[in-house]
Amino acid sequence: MQAIYRQPLVQEALYVASTDLFITLERWLTDADMTDKDRDKLDLAYAKYLLRMAHRPTPFGLFAGLSVGEWANQTDLHLADLITARRHSRLDMDFLGAVVQQLARQPDIRERLLYRPNNTLYQVGNQYRYTEYRYSVAGRSHHLATVAWSPYLQTVLDRATYGATLPDLLATLVSDEITPDEARAYIDELIDGKLLVSELEPRVTDPANIERLVETLRERIPHWPGLTALEQAVYRVHQLDQTPLGGNRPSDYTAILDHLHTAGFNASPSRLFQVDWIKSLSGQTLNRAIIDEINGAVSLLADIARLVYEPPLRAFQEAFSARYEEQEIPLLNVLDTEIGLGYPLSRADSSDNTPLLDTLMVSPKTSPSVLRASAWDRYALQQHSRLLAQGATEWVIDEADLRTIVPTAAEPPLPPSLYAMARLLAPSGQAVDAGHYQVVLQGTGGPSAANLLGRFTHVDPVLAEQTRHLLEIEQQQMPEVVLAEIVYLPPAHVGNVQLRVPLRAYEIPILAAATTDDAHTLPLSDLWLSVRQNRLVLRSERLNREVVPRLSTAHNYAFNAIPAYHFLCDLQRQQQLTGLGWSWGSLLTGASFYPRVRLGRVILQPATWLLRTADFFPTHLTGDALLAHLRQVRTQKQLPRRVVYGEADNQLPIDLENSLSVSVLRGLVKHSAQFTVEESFFEPNALLISDGQGKGYTNEFVFPLHNVAVSKPAAGVSAPKKAAEVPRQFIPGSEWLYIKLYCGLKMADTLLTEVVGPLAGQLLTEGLIDRWFFIRYSDPDSHLRVRFHATQPQAGHLLSYLHTALSPYQQSGLLRAIQLDTYKRELERYGPATMEASEVLFFHDSRAVVSLLELLEGDEGDTYRWQLALLSVDKLLDDWGLPLPDKSRLMETLAGHFAQEHMLDDTTGRVQFDTHYRRLRPTVDALISRTLPADEWGEVLNLLDQRTQNWQSVIQQVKRSYVQGLATVPFHDWLASHIHMTLNRWSRSRPRQQELVIYQLLHRHYRSLLARAKQSQLTSIPT
Repeated sequence: MQAIYRQPLVQEALYVASTDLFITLERWLTDADMTDKDRDKLDLAYAKYLLRMAHRPTPFGLFAGLSVGEWANQTDLHLADLITARRHSRLDMDFLGAVVQQLARQPDIRERLLYRPNNTLYQVGNQYRYTEYRYSVAGRSHHLATVAWSPYLQTVLDRATYGATLPDLLATLVSDEITPDEARAYIDELIDGKLLVSELEPRVTDPANIERLVETLRERIPHWPGLTALEQAVYRVHQLDQTPLGGNRPSDYTAILDHLHTAGFNASPSRLFQVDWIKSLSGQTLNRAIIDEINGAVSLLADIARLVYEPPLRAFQEAFSARYEEQEIPLLNVLDTEIGLGYPLSRADSSDNTPLLDTLMVSPKTSPSVLRASAWDRYALQQHSRLLAQGATEWVIDEADLRTIVPTAAEPPLPPSLYAMARLLAPSGQAVDAGHYQVVLQGTGGPSAANLLGRFTHVDPVLAEQTRHLLEIEQQQMPEVVLAEIVYLPPAHVGNVQLRVPLRAYEIPILAAATTDDAHTLPLSDLWLSVRQNRLVLRSERLNREVVPRLSTAHNYAFNAIPAYHFLCDLQRQQQLTGLGWSWGSLLTGASFYPRVRLGRVILQPATWLLRTADFFPTHLTGDALLAHLRQVRTQKQLPRRVVYGEADNQLPIDLENSLSVSVLRGLVKHSAQFTVEESFFEPNALLISDGQGKGYTNEFVFPLHNVAVSKPAAGVSAPKKAAEVPRQFIPGSEWLYIKLYCGLKMADTLLTEVVGPLAGQLLTEGLIDRWFFIRYSDPDSHLRVRFHATQPQAGHLLSYLHTALSPYQQSGLLRAIQLDTYKRELERYGPATMEASEVLFFHDSRAVVSLLELLEGDEGDTYRWQLALLSVDKLLDDWGLPLPDKSRLMETLAGHFAQEHMLDDTTGRVQFDTHYRRLRPTVDALISRTLPADEWGEVLNLLDQRTQNWQSVIQQVKRSYVQGLATVPFHDWLASHIHMTLNRWSRSRPRQQELVIYQLLHRHYRSLLARAKQSQLTSIPT
């Protein structure tokens, strides 16, 4: 180990990776007085670094580097001489940020800089809120800050919108009432509190940050004493890269550190340098046949994932719809934890400062969830049991058999591009070309291939150019939206991971400066959020276009992130499968052994063992006795000699016949009750890549994958029409009385037929109300929402009627609770000009539904319920005069939207709904053709005809609104909302699923009628 340590490249790599360890190892080499215990601890620490250096190919300092290859008809992958490799060094982003703050505190520099408002700033009532950042020894941290609004503050912010110097800002404040000193103190306070930020702020999409800083200082303050020191530091860092790998001594790095300290800059030796390694290839081609293998595996994983996929934003979307309905709300207001929803929903306390928890990944306690086994879960359990019974260590997938459980999807919801990360196992390039290779698929991700590539674009110009080209194709595939890069400087020392070149035309800056110009910068304050067509829609107010955010770098954004950043990063994955990997399903969690899984040449999952620490490492065994014990365990568990131990993405190879390697593993797991190891693949005969001396190297490939059948968002998203002149809200006591009746699902029907319907009829007869309507809802408790419109300006007098009618049900416990609430009209959904007409239509439909409910009895009534709902929708479409082709298209659209909501692809959805329709077709045909027994259906048809007569005048009024251009909601969207409300009134439970089935049945029947009509026309043509 000491011989390895003395190699110059190893020393430089260790210094860059861990300065503290390097300094200690220097003592390890020379200090004869070091105790055996301390020496053993250092042996293990050093061994861990050596194992990482030898095994894991993910780029990290000088431990592992990267190269860019290309597809070809044959494989030729060889490393060039080490002398041709390139080092790419830069100063740490946190150091840069701290320098910027240090400079900004100096008065002569502060006066010459441009300032803008903090880009997280937003107004709530008489306050401004924003995220303040601070620098300390621990690094950068973020804090929610609040400042009171004042006309002076507003004046300063307005002046600074597009950048202003300190003298410019002073000029806006100084007056007879405010002295220059007072104005200066006020603006200094805004700058110190980070409400105003300078032009020197680091840019995560600008690799030349330090050079830009030096250039700005040279231009603005050429005589500043510290400028030369910074220039020298930049020069010396560049000089490091001119030396061959291993040619830099640790003293070359410490000289830069000492130079900065002498000039007055605070810098930590362990957090000053960021280094990447670009390896040169003498052969850089890979046989393109490999990508076909990977594509097949990715397609299979996508179909498996569809069976278990849960949209991550669904809870937030439902909460948004419940509170804001069809409204479009400023994004920052929605994400505010006090006036909005916050994000994620479980972090309602995220605005509170809890320093005790700041560095911990501690999730709040959640309620236990009910395990629901899918078809895939059951199939995986069955196969696992079969393999264990056979003593097999590998499951070779029979795709034909698997497809009986996992059908092929026509268009899986994959993003425009994604990446596949894999390791290739083969003895040589010739073996690959002959088909003698295996691919270890580590996983795929998205929503863009750039998520993994972006991090290294600042290192290699070729990679940067290819990544930009890939993203241009993504934008071309989605021309109706703006794909915008999320630009964020995170807390702690994660800014180095975020650094990349500018990749997209538009950027959304969050606590970082954008590299785009103002025309292509989308501040958070420009973004508005709504729910349309069952998805969250982000819109730029300035561009009036939908914005789809993208983060083109690998960052664990969910940890310790501010809500805006976390939300935008989650939103980029909306309704898409973006992380695909093998899953054994939910029924096999905690199994002691998982066999290897292979599809053709692709290994989807390595063989994995879950081991009890106490059994594997008995406390009384060490040395040779322990190795002998481990041989017995390996035989018993079919455990190979070489395994890989991993925590998160940190993997170390372990040789279970090597005492030092075993000691490393023992030290890593000693505080755990159990641990997991995987089989190791990089045997000497599987090292595809070699150098000129024939030495083999481990590998890890990132393959960009292009999805030619990308699922696109709905086109033409624009700003909802404002509803300024029509009242939106009606509080209790106004002309609308809104009550919620909490009760059981079936009790709701009883209340409608025995209380609400009769009471409404009485109030109409007495002239106390002129309309009313109801809907069913859960929040999550089931209840009825009933609204009465009084003929007088105040509806409070109606409460006494309700009290009398409802008291018996409440006293008996059948009615759990009664709640008054504010009625908020959904003006964006129904349109200001057609809102009152919609309420009248709700009224006539509610009356008809209650009357029809009175006809339903017992279990037979439950069967009739869906038939009445379907008939009601068809009759509604007839009342509006829709011809059959229009009815068919509308139902096809609604069926598609609901199928997407329920994650039903074209294959699985079509098969089950076709079967369902064939079974119910006679009933559906009788309903649509109205060929129903008069004794059973006569009264039903009469009630629906009465509804037709009652709302005909309103229908004509709405049609005139559309003809005159007064209506603002597209007609078919508006009509779809009324259809949805009709079906809501019929569905006691699982309303979205029942609505889906109604649309599917009507779509198929209308399509069948059109086909029959077309066939009739063809057969009637004379020959």
